Amino acid sequence: FIVSLEIDRWAASQSPVWIARQVGFSVWWSLYAIGLIAAGFHARLAILRYAGLALFGITLAKVIFIDLSTAAKGLRILSFFGLGALLLATSVLYGKLSRRTERSEPQIES
Repeated sequence: FIVSLEIDRWAASQSPVWIARQVGFSVWWSLYAIGLIAAGFHARLAILRYAGLALFGITLAKVIFIDLSTAAKGLRILSFFGLGALLLATSVLYGKLSRRTERSEPQIES
């Protein structure tokens, strides 16, 4: 929350205030979501991973519906390619790390 407030304060000094603010929020929320996912794998807590994935999904929806609403066609196309690459990389890493986490966790027999 504090970083979002700092982004808001910083964006007020930029020339297109609305765009700087929205892009700043999107970048920060994406980085925070990736950090939550990484912390969830490190601590082996599924709730952190799910919270990171949820925040990542909310951020992607925000980028698509709000941030790209005023973008030019060429920038919009490049942004969708970047989003696709980010989603693909996240899903591949999540799949590899989740299999490694499942193998390293002790199995409980009933």
